[in-house]
Amino acid sequence: MHTFRCAYRFASDRVEGFTGFGFGEYSARKDCREQIRRRLSAIAGESPTVVESNVIYFDDDLTSEEMEQVRRDWAKGLRYGPDGSPYPD
Repeated sequence: MHTFRCAYRFASDRVEGFTGFGFGEYSARKDCREQIRRRLSAIAGESPTVVESNVIYFDDDLTSEEMEQVRRDWAKGLRYGPDGSPYPD
């Protein structure tokens, strides 16, 4: 099982960390992008389309405070359902 992590910068400039899982790197990356899309679909005023320039793959693209938040998001392991709502714990 592969894990892929990235972050996304929303239109509000807020950053959130996402995790994807799959049997290969490609499928884990694809799942991560799907998690972003699902989250976007649940936020009023956000387009459900993942904007590639808003996907963050490298720590260097974040401030230390943003990276701290992203790491907390990754640690939570939160997953989103098809309607954009979080899966129950």
